[in-house]
Amino acid sequence: VRIALLILVLDRISKHIFASMSIQNTGTLFGMGQNNLLWLAVSVLILVGIYKYRTSLIKNAWCSHMLALVVGGAAGNILDRILYGGVIDFINVGFWPVFNIADAAITLGVIGLIWDEFRQQ
Repeated sequence: VRIALLILVLDRISKHIFASMSIQNTGTLFGMGQNNLLWLAVSVLILVGIYKYRTSLIKNAWCSHMLALVVGGAAGNILDRILYGGVIDFINVGFWPVFNIADAAITLGVIGLIWDEFRQQ
């Protein structure tokens, strides 16, 4: 829970600090699909699913931390969709679509969970 809250707080603070450099993304991954209400509903359903099945998803401390990254990032993006009608992105590295702290946390969390799955085999 602490990691998820930390990600949420860092995401909120960073979006305020870099507000002048931000863009609004009403779509999903890399700006695809511009239906904010649909992605809000999908995001909430995924969070509810993670909460419901969390005991079977958390096999060890690593998985717990990776899942916390996903939950914290998802919560940050859901909050953006509710407050602003889209996700606020501001990190631009040139060769990659613009993203934010929440997106990075979700991506790292999912990669960590996949890595753990392969490591177990």
